[in-house]
Amino acid sequence: MNRTGKYRAAWLIMLIPIMLSQPVWPDNGSPDISIELSAQAEPSHVPLNGTVRLRVQVAWQGNLDQIEIEEVEEPLLSHLEITGSASSNRITGGAQSRAVKEIDYFLKPLTLGMAYIESVGLKYQDTATGESHFLHTERIGIEVLPAVREKVSSGFPFGVIIAMVLVITAGVIVYLRRSRRPPEPSRQEAILEEAFLERLHADDLSKQNPDTAFTNLIKMFRQYLAQKYDIPAMEATTETWIASLKQAVLNESLTSSCEKLFREADVLKFSGEKISGAALEEAYSTFEQVLKSQLNEVRRLQKEKDEAGTGERKFLKLFPRGSRHTKKNSEVRSEEDE
Repeated sequence: MNRTGKYRAAWLIMLIPIMLSQPVWPDNGSPDISIELSAQAEPSHVPLNGTVRLRVQVAWQGNLDQIEIEEVEEPLLSHLEITGSASSNRITGGAQSRAVKEIDYFLKPLTLGMAYIESVGLKYQDTATGESHFLHTERIGIEVLPAVREKVSSGFPFGVIIAMVLVITAGVIVYLRRSRRPPEPSRQEAILEEAFLERLHADDLSKQNPDTAFTNLIKMFRQYLAQKYDIPAMEATTETWIASLKQAVLNESLTSSCEKLFREADVLKFSGEKISGAALEEAYSTFEQVLKSQLNEVRRLQKEKDEAGTGERKFLKLFPRGSRHTKKNSEVRSEEDE
């Protein structure tokens, strides 16, 4: 190679990085308009639990009405995923107007090693010629390092942590003890049936329009089931009400009557038919029987509970805990168990 050839090669080597750093725009036949697409990622070295910010910038200047941005494609990624994004737009004046659109993508590394932002594509149209053009960025490499331990504030008092642990432990113990207890009927349950019976008996059906009376009766029945079995009334369907009756202690005939009642209520609601006096009386009787049946069951269980408590108190009064008779009784039970 002669001296002239050496000089040419040297000049080419010097021009390579300059050419790569220049913004790229297509030759669209409009010398007064230029558009460029660039992408920058930082940091270039990131821990596995860190975040990379990729900033994509589209800038064009000249007659802004002649350029229409059709689409800025999401970046193609390898071993990275997008966790969020934000965008902004601005226009600067001067000799020539310049518009800038910036999009920030927040990326999360997926694996150790090298991750890549393959490219970001831009599609725009020259409105003067109607032609569409495409631009894309070069590949960007990100080195993913092992995760770093996040700093924990040392200013949090150790005593507060201990107190929180003790409170949580005590709460769990109380919850477990309560959850192990079998559900027992309370006097509030008995009051619920009595309250609805009073409401039912207070309504004089003879003074009401049969259709209105039937609608109010079904509404009251659903209110009772909703409170009794903790059912969201607004979300419940006819099948929900019928299923709730299976939890009640009812005979088959009464359960069947309740199901028939709810089915008829649906039919009358959508068909617009009039309710007969006999059907209204039957609905009233069915609801009343359910309330009385449930009230008797609650009272029976409450009585058994009270009698069991009374018997235990009498036993403890005759044979206090720790006495010779109590110990002997426990020994007899142990032998029987064996």
